[in-house]
Amino acid sequence: MSASDDSTQQPPLKTARLAMDQQVATKERAPDQQQQQTIEEEDESDSMDGDDDDEQMEEGGQPSGRQGGKRSRGKFRRPRNHVNPFSPFHQRPVDLEDRWPEKVFEKPSLPLHVDLGSAYGHFCMAMAEKYPSHNYLGVEIRTKVVEHAISQRDKAGQRNAHFIGCNVNVNLDRILTDIEAFSPPSPHPLPPSIATHPKCTTNDKTAVEQPAAGARGGVECVTIQFPDPHFKKRHHKRRMVNQQLVDIIGRHLVVGGRLILQSDIFEVAVEMRQLFDAHPAFVDTHAADDWQGQPDQNPLGVATEREKGRIANNEPVYRAVFYRVPYDEPGHDAATGGGREAEGDNWGEGD
Repeated sequence: MSASDDSTQQPPLKTARLAMDQQVATKERAPDQQQQQTIEEEDESDSMDGDDDDEQMEEGGQPSGRQGGKRSRGKFRRPRNHVNPFSPFHQRPVDLEDRWPEKVFEKPSLPLHVDLGSAYGHFCMAMAEKYPSHNYLGVEIRTKVVEHAISQRDKAGQRNAHFIGCNVNVNLDRILTDIEAFSPPSPHPLPPSIATHPKCTTNDKTAVEQPAAGARGGVECVTIQFPDPHFKKRHHKRRMVNQQLVDIIGRHLVVGGRLILQSDIFEVAVEMRQLFDAHPAFVDTHAADDWQGQPDQNPLGVATEREKGRIANNEPVYRAVFYRVPYDEPGHDAATGGGREAEGDNWGEGD
């Protein structure tokens, strides 16, 4: 037999079976590889379009794949914990209806507690159930998380809690100005230890007098609890609490109102505390090195989900409590803490 005949011979049976097995395995792996590639492409697209929260919610709060869209494979995808607030998507002004407070709250004139970074809304809904004499507003940058919080609130039938999905650094001033149109700010009496603080240099005595019956209103309390620490140094500018936010809260929180800060990251807690302590509108209730005692001492009596986890693991929670005091600001009502007119402000325009 010639060499040319050898080259045209069929492969042995064993070799043929091996070749067939390899072909079958390749066909079986192809869909998985294609699916993984599609997921990676979608993730890359999400990271560039600025909308980090484009997931659907399933019952129980778990995001699911899109039905009728690219993500129709039924895989669970939780919204990203870290969001870039400077992306074009998150720099947009929030779209709110005219007179929205009277549409979302049964009694829009009630005093308001604002929770910034409200996540899935468990804290606000627990507070709303415990204290029906107040309204509770959660503001969270992840819009799909907010949609879930609203659905859970509706199931519970709560009419004194609401959630808005937006960037607080872009939209908070407008939101609180709208609220004050229905719940006019009213001062609260200051504790004696706060009223005698050097920052309280105003001649306006209404801040330490008992308000008239039925006069309570406005933003009475603001909580910032476990905000995203954005650990990377180049991402520190993304942190929620900055000078602009401090100014806005100082403008709207009523005199005698409380600001409560919590974090499980010491660096973040110190940074927040220093920013508010440097502002003339806020007086810290404790010395700078006192972090409100042990982690189980919550000033509100209602813990967030993250706080519960830290306490269960015997991990520290760093807290600070401030009171809003009268101070002089051009165009600002020092007695009530009322906000400036929205006209001419650019808080909703983004950077």
